Amino acid sequence: MIKNLNILVLLLLSINCKAQNTYPLSNFQPKHLKNNNYIKDTENVYDSFEGTWQWTNGTSTFTVKLQKVEHWKAPNDNYYKDLILGGYKYEENGNVLVDKLNFTTSFTIDPLTWINFAEMIGSISYPNINELIMIVNDVIKNKRCMAELTLQTGPDGEQQLQWYLHDFQSYRDPSLGPKPLDFSIPTNVVLTKL
Repeated sequence: MIKNLNILVLLLLSINCKAQNTYPLSNFQPKHLKNNNYIKDTENVYDSFEGTWQWTNGTSTFTVKLQKVEHWKAPNDNYYKDLILGGYKYEENGNVLVDKLNFTTSFTIDPLTWINFAEMIGSISYPNINELIMIVNDVIKNKRCMAELTLQTGPDGEQQLQWYLHDFQSYRDPSLGPKPLDFSIPTNVVLTKL
């Protein structure tokens, strides 16, 4: 009797369980963004972007921290993915204008948790695995922009990251034409990995 009950429980559990399909970042398609699927960084391309990067020019310092997050799910999504989250700190003339280097990687529907969430979120731009496309929140101006972060090697063999910002709307819809870049953070600099 106990054996039959155990078999029945296992059978019911197996019927109610949904299998999670895993798709590599390198060949996922929008149709995979459903059914608890997992878009996974199977090739570990995000690992090269992780870490702290910095640009200094005279009395200005811009520091970016990037962190790979695995099996991440936004509150309204019905799929999981690996991605890069980040934050930044910007200083001019010894004054800290913004410091969002310490951030949380969990995101909830509750707006009270948003203030501590990462200010940058993005993913690889396949097939170019050396380019990361990120949505960045310009905290001071309270507006979004798009950042292209491209890995490169410096003249002395150091790891560098080209940081280039775009206007959010014109990046998403090129037919709008280019708009002037009006941001409180650097728009085109080369960061070196610390």
